Amino acid sequence: MKSTNKLARQVISLLLLIPLLSQTVYAFTDLEPSKASTPYIEEFSDRGLIHGYTDGTFMPDKAITRAEFLTLINRTFGYTLETDQVQFGDINGQEWFADQLRITMAAGYIKGYPDGTFRPNQLISRQEVATVLNRILGYTPETFTPTHDTLAIWARDDIQSLLAYKIMFYKTVTLEVMYPLPVKIQSFLYLPYYIRRKH
Repeated sequence: MKSTNKLARQVISLLLLIPLLSQTVYAFTDLEPSKASTPYIEEFSDRGLIHGYTDGTFMPDKAITRAEFLTLINRTFGYTLETDQVQFGDINGQEWFADQLRITMAAGYIKGYPDGTFRPNQLISRQEVATVLNRILGYTPETFTPTHDTLAIWARDDIQSLLAYKIMFYKTVTLEVMYPLPVKIQSFLYLPYYIRRKH
C-alpha cells in the first residue's frame, strides 16, 4: 500500500495542477529557465500530456476549468473509448473538448449538474477533483469528520478516502475546498517518477 500511496500522490499532483488547452505544442514563452519546474513542464509537453496556448504561452498560474481537467485526466490514464450518450443543455458537440467529453462519459468518472448542464468553462473545485480522483482510484472512506459543515455531502466520502491515504488536503478541511482549484507550478517537482514509470 505504501508504494500505491506514493504513486497515487504523484498522479494527483499531475492531475490537479496542470493547465492545458490547444492541440498544438509550442515553445512556452512565459516559463522562467531558472525555475526548477521548467524542465519537467517541457518534458511533459514533449510527451504530449500537456499543451500550451496558441499564443505560445503555458500560463502556469492559471486555474483549471472542468473541460481542461477532464482532458488531462483522459490523457494521463489513457482513456480513449467514446460514447454517443452525451446530452447536456450547454454542450452542442462542436466544442474543442467535445471528443474528450464523450470519452469522459464512457469512463464514468465525472457527471453533470442536476439542471442538465455540464458547465465546461467553470473552474473546477478541490472537492470536485477529490470526487473524480477517488472514483478512479477506488479508495473507501475512513473515519474522518470534516471541520466545516459546508463541505458538500456528495464529496465527503471521497475526501475522507483520499485523506485516509494521505493523498490530498490536510486533516483540517476548510472552506478552501469550496474555492476554484489554484494552479501551483511547484507541484511539477513531484511528477517525474509517475511520468517516467507510465511512459
